[in-house]
Amino acid sequence: MCIRDRNIIGQYQDLILKKLESNGTTLLATVTKDLDVRDSIRCFFAILFLARDEKVDLLQVDDDITITLIKE
Repeated sequence: MCIRDRNIIGQYQDLILKKLESNGTTLLATVTKDLDVRDSIRCFFAILFLARDEKVDLLQVDDDITITLIKE
């Protein structure tokens, strides 16, 4: 992954964290609702990086993923 890709993923991470500010949890489908395929994929990768960094918790429920903000 090049530096430019990290900056793009970081922007999507910021978007996801902002969406989590209101109640601390959301669904992947909600985050990607108005995005095209490329942006949806970038959001998915950003969510995986946030989970790796222990900033969010992920739980698959049926065909969707619940994203929960981990409080520090």
